[in-house]
Amino acid sequence: MNSEYNEELLEPLKYYNEHLRDNFKSAVEDYFQNLVEESGVDIEKNHELMKQYEDVSNRVNHLKSNYRLCSLLKKTALWRYRGLFILDGKRIFSRLYKC
Repeated sequence: MNSEYNEELLEPLKYYNEHLRDNFKSAVEDYFQNLVEESGVDIEKNHELMKQYEDVSNRVNHLKSNYRLCSLLKKTALWRYRGLFILDGKRIFSRLYKC
């Protein structure tokens, strides 16, 4: 059995910060760069497409919000109109039949 040991491993956080962090970062960046190259995705075009999608999505959300507000106002106006009609109907009915 080998009694030698790596003293750097006694302080794993220090070892990671000094030796492994940069290696890990570069390995991950290389891996993802290879994935992008294999997929054939144009990064700039993708950014542009995502910007367009976000713009359209924001406009749709704004229109949905406006639609909900208009729908609520319409329903409120209809209920008010119906209420006035019922009140006016009672007035007309009471005038005709002296209730």
